[in-house]
Amino acid sequence: YQSDVPNLVKAVEAERIKDGPNTRVPRQVYQFLGLKYYEQEEMPLADKYLGLSSTPDKPEETDHRVWLALSEARLANRHWDGAVAASDNFLKKSDLPPPQRAKGMLNKARALFAQKKPDEASPVINEVLRLQPEARVQAHLRLLLGDIAMSLGDPAHAAAIYVVPSQMFDGEEITPLALAKTVQALEKAGKTKEAEEYKTDLKKRFPT
Repeated sequence: YQSDVPNLVKAVEAERIKDGPNTRVPRQVYQFLGLKYYEQEEMPLADKYLGLSSTPDKPEETDHRVWLALSEARLANRHWDGAVAASDNFLKKSDLPPPQRAKGMLNKARALFAQKKPDEASPVINEVLRLQPEARVQAHLRLLLGDIAMSLGDPAHAAAIYVVPSQMFDGEEITPLALAKTVQALEKAGKTKEAEEYKTDLKKRFPT
């Protein structure tokens, strides 16, 4: 079935309509479809089929890759509660390599922050930082910490956090975003001169 996803989906949906909750579609088929859609960044369908393949009552029976992909799909779909649950189930696997554990915890922290729970998100982020994750993950964690400080009305502290990834990490995915957030936080903190310096740096390094 691996070469013909559209026809497989038709067959699966026909079975689900016919049999309802008692459908005989194997979980492996749902998992295959969910991971396929995840690879294609079709997150609503990834969420649907990965969710159908998962076993929330017995999380250990679901491949940990499914829980990680499901957490990311649910983040993309703004399904915050589900993203936290999927991340927690992923993190229950005791022998995860540190880079994977860091990704799972980053997803959880993002979902908690989106739920307006900064007091729960911050300890998760700080715990991940202690794992010394790869530079890209570390940068995203620091940006999220800065976002939390901004949400708590402390732009000066946020600027001090944002400036770290803006200077330590060099790349089009992270650096311009970190610089822009630094400028925004400094302006909000009333530090206009410093904000202009970083704004000039941003325009020089990443001209639009």
